[in-house]
Amino acid sequence: MQPSGRSAPRLTLKLTLTLTLTLTLTLALALARTLTLTLTLTLTLTLALILTPTPSRQVTFPGDATTRWVSFWDAHAPHIAGGTRKTVDAPLDTIPVYLRG
Repeated sequence: MQPSGRSAPRLTLKLTLTLTLTLTLTLALALARTLTLTLTLTLTLTLALILTPTPSRQVTFPGDATTRWVSFWDAHAPHIAGGTRKTVDAPLDTIPVYLRG
Protein backbone atom coordinates (compact mmCIF):
# COMPACT_ATOMS: atom_id res chain seq x y z
CA MET A 1 0.00 0.00 0.00
CA GLN A 2 1.29 3.46 -0.91
CA PRO A 3 1.52 6.23 1.73
CA SER A 4 -1.25 8.79 1.32
CA GLY A 5 -0.60 11.43 -1.33
CA ARG A 6 1.70 9.19 -3.34
CA SER A 7 0.71 7.31 -6.46
CA ALA A 8 2.01 3.98 -7.63
CA PRO A 9 5.13 4.21 -9.82
CA ARG A 10 4.43 4.32 -13.54
CA LEU A 11 6.23 1.90 -15.77
CA THR A 12 6.84 3.10 -19.31
CA LEU A 13 8.77 1.62 -22.18
CA LYS A 14 9.89 3.47 -25.29
CA LEU A 15 11.22 1.56 -28.27
CA THR A 16 12.65 3.06 -31.45
CA LEU A 17 13.36 0.70 -34.33
CA THR A 18 15.13 1.81 -37.50
CA LEU A 19 15.34 -0.49 -40.51
CA THR A 20 17.43 0.50 -43.53
CA LEU A 21 17.41 -1.43 -46.79
CA THR A 22 19.92 -0.50 -49.49
CA LEU A 23 19.80 -1.96 -52.99
CA THR A 24 22.67 -1.25 -55.38
CA LEU A 25 22.50 -2.18 -59.06
CA THR A 26 25.56 -1.82 -61.27
CA LEU A 27 25.25 -2.14 -65.03
CA ALA A 28 28.21 -2.52 -67.38
CA LEU A 29 27.58 -0.41 -70.44
CA ALA A 30 29.38 -0.23 -73.76
CA LEU A 31 32.65 1.73 -73.96
CA ALA A 32 33.77 0.52 -70.50
CA ARG A 33 31.27 2.69 -68.63
CA THR A 34 29.24 1.58 -65.68
CA LEU A 35 26.02 2.89 -64.27
CA THR A 36 25.34 2.43 -60.55
CA LEU A 37 21.88 2.95 -59.10
CA THR A 38 21.37 2.95 -55.34
CA LEU A 39 17.99 2.89 -53.62
CA THR A 40 17.82 3.34 -49.85
CA LEU A 41 14.62 2.83 -47.87
CA THR A 42 14.58 3.72 -44.17
CA LEU A 43 11.66 3.03 -41.85
CA THR A 44 11.71 4.39 -38.31
CA LEU A 45 9.03 3.29 -35.89
CA THR A 46 8.59 4.72 -32.39
CA LEU A 47 6.35 3.02 -29.84
CA ALA A 48 5.31 4.62 -26.54
CA LEU A 49 3.68 1.81 -24.60
CA ILE A 50 1.03 2.64 -22.02
CA LEU A 51 1.07 0.37 -19.00
CA THR A 52 -1.13 2.41 -16.69
CA PRO A 53 -4.73 3.42 -17.38
CA THR A 54 -4.47 7.03 -18.56
CA PRO A 55 -6.52 8.66 -21.33
CA SER A 56 -3.51 10.51 -22.75
CA ARG A 57 0.27 10.42 -22.80
CA GLN A 58 3.10 12.95 -23.23
CA VAL A 59 5.30 11.82 -26.14
CA THR A 60 8.60 13.40 -27.21
CA PHE A 61 9.12 13.06 -30.95
CA PRO A 62 12.82 12.67 -31.85
CA GLY A 63 14.57 14.64 -34.57
CA ASP A 64 14.65 18.28 -35.54
CA ALA A 65 12.11 20.65 -37.10
CA THR A 66 12.60 19.04 -40.53
CA THR A 67 11.61 15.60 -39.19
CA ARG A 68 7.90 14.77 -39.52
CA TRP A 69 5.95 12.11 -37.65
CA VAL A 70 2.52 10.74 -38.64
CA SER A 71 0.13 8.52 -36.72
CA PHE A 72 0.16 4.89 -37.87
CA TRP A 73 -3.56 4.62 -37.07
CA ASP A 74 -4.67 7.87 -38.74
CA ALA A 75 -2.64 8.86 -41.81
CA HIS A 76 -4.87 11.94 -42.27
CA ALA A 77 -3.93 13.39 -38.87
CA PRO A 78 -1.61 16.42 -39.02
CA HIS A 79 2.10 15.64 -39.11
CA ILE A 80 4.05 16.33 -35.93
CA ALA A 81 7.44 18.05 -36.11
CA GLY A 82 10.45 16.33 -34.59
CA GLY A 83 11.94 17.77 -31.43
CA THR A 84 8.51 18.51 -29.98
CA ARG A 85 6.57 17.10 -27.04
CA LYS A 86 2.86 16.51 -27.49
CA THR A 87 -0.02 15.04 -25.52
CA VAL A 88 -1.53 12.17 -27.53
CA ASP A 89 -4.61 10.01 -26.96
CA ALA A 90 -3.61 6.75 -25.30
CA PRO A 91 -6.56 4.42 -24.69
CA LEU A 92 -5.54 1.02 -23.33
CA ASP A 93 -6.81 -0.77 -26.44
CA THR A 94 -4.66 1.25 -28.91
CA ILE A 95 -0.88 1.69 -28.69
CA PRO A 96 0.19 5.14 -29.94
CA VAL A 97 2.38 4.36 -32.98
CA TYR A 98 4.03 7.07 -35.09
CA LEU A 99 6.01 6.69 -38.31
CA ARG A 100 8.70 9.08 -39.48
CA GLY A 101 7.62 10.41 -42.83
